[in-house]
Amino acid sequence: MLSLDWNLLFTVINLVIFYILMKKFVWNKVLGAMDKRQSKIDQQFKDADEDRRAAGALKTEYEGRLAGADEESARLIADAKVTAKAKADKIVDQAKLTSDKMVRDAHQTIEHERNEALQSVKHDIAALAMDAAAKVVSKEASELDNSAIYDDFLAGQDGGDPV
Repeated sequence: MLSLDWNLLFTVINLVIFYILMKKFVWNKVLGAMDKRQSKIDQQFKDADEDRRAAGALKTEYEGRLAGADEESARLIADAKVTAKAKADKIVDQAKLTSDKMVRDAHQTIEHERNEALQSVKHDIAALAMDAAAKVVSKEASELDNSAIYDDFLAGQDGGDPV
């Protein structure tokens, strides 16, 4: 016959009772905790997906803004170049007008000084001619004397004193 060991029977009975007690008191709590943990993990995955989508949208928006900023900076640089060129052209034009005026003034000054010098030379020549005529008239001399007066006059023109 089959012999049954009482220790084995008590061990099986203890295991069945332990299983029933565990199922009644612990198993539901463990499953509940595992379900909560699973739902928390699922929620974290959903949040991560939403954050990834939001980050992608922000990235797209920022890339659009950067492209707009690049266009804006290029426009500002172009405007600055146009403004700088206009200012440079204005400065060059003003400098040209100023230099043209200075050249005109210099020509006028030179012409005025030239006219004054011509007047002075004419006056000096007239005075010398008058002196020569006075000497000719005052001297009643022969043609030889007139030749000497003429030579003295010419010597006076070369830097010597007229007699």
